[in-house]
This record gives sequence, C-alpha cells and structure tokens, in this order.
Amino acid sequence: SQLENILHECGGRYLGVLDTRDTIMFSVYTNVTFGSSELDRRGLSFGIEFDAPRGRARSARPELRVAYWESASRKRLMQGGLVALVWKRAPTEPPSVHLGVITSSTKDIQAFVKTSSNRVQIKVSFFDPETDLRIVQTFKYPHLNIGTKVLLESPISFESVRPFLEALSQNAERIPFSRYLVLQD
Repeated sequence: SQLENILHECGGRYLGVLDTRDTIMFSVYTNVTFGSSELDRRGLSFGIEFDAPRGRARSARPELRVAYWESASRKRLMQGGLVALVWKRAPTEPPSVHLGVITSSTKDIQAFVKTSSNRVQIKVSFFDPETDLRIVQTFKYPHLNIGTKVLLESPISFESVRPFLEALSQNAERIPFSRYLVLQD
C-alpha cells in the first residue's frame, strides 16, 4: 500500500483520494523517538525526533539541510502546526492517536539539522495530559517505549481552526451532526 511504501522509505507525503472530488494529503514522519521535556508558555512540550524527509533534508552537507528547512518552514513543521502522534504498541493493540501543536521555531529545527544528517527534532505540546503522562512513563520505564510510532503533520496551522473548533465544542448539541456525519467501520 502507499502507507507501507512511505514507512519503508522512512517518511514521505501521503495522498489519498476520498472520492471523485476530495483528496487528503499529509506528511508522514517515521521512527519517532522522544527527547527531553520542557515547560514553556504553552505548557509541557516534548522533544520529538524522527527521520528526515528524502532529498535535500538528508543531504550530507549541513548548509543544504539548513537551506531546505529554511525554505520549507512556510509549509512544513511550522510553529503552531497541528500534528498527530500515532502509536501502536503491539500488533494486537489498536493504534492510539495523540494530537498536539508544534512549539519549536524554524531556527530550532535548523540548529538541530546542522548536526544531524538524517534526523529532525521538534518540540510538541500535546492536548491531552494522558499523552504527557504516557511519554514521561517511557523515560522512567524504557520497556514501555515499544511499538511503532509515526508523526503525521496536517498542512494547516492549529490556530487558524481553533475558533471554529471551540465554537463547535460549545454548541455541539445545537448542530444536528448525527444527520450528516455517520460513523463507519
């Protein structure tokens, strides 16, 4: 499948056709590992490290990697961007999805890729405190840091859709979603 190819190539863009008019596209980053945590104005943020995308982002020359992230910063891994950590611990366990916002700046990414030719590191603040706890537990108990972890990046800034989502959460009972949205297996 397309996703298997992306995982095999250590990341890439997923493009899915939903029907004749709609498509979905997002970036997939593989081999996710957790780094240090820090407390900042957005709350608790975790270092998330993953494979660099193919092409100039994996160049042997540091200046080409930095130039890539400088030019890609308006489209990829931008501060305030929405990401999802998909974590599947065991083959029999369903994957869990944890949403968060990128808190690192383009300068942070560029500083990291100067020293690493095939990895990228960002800081992410997750929405759910249970996600924070699950990640902290992997620091204390490394045997819990198992399974497959991939990071999905939405091509939108969370801040641009926040007012819409907050309005929906406050007025959800007044909007007849059940007539228009159907849960499908």
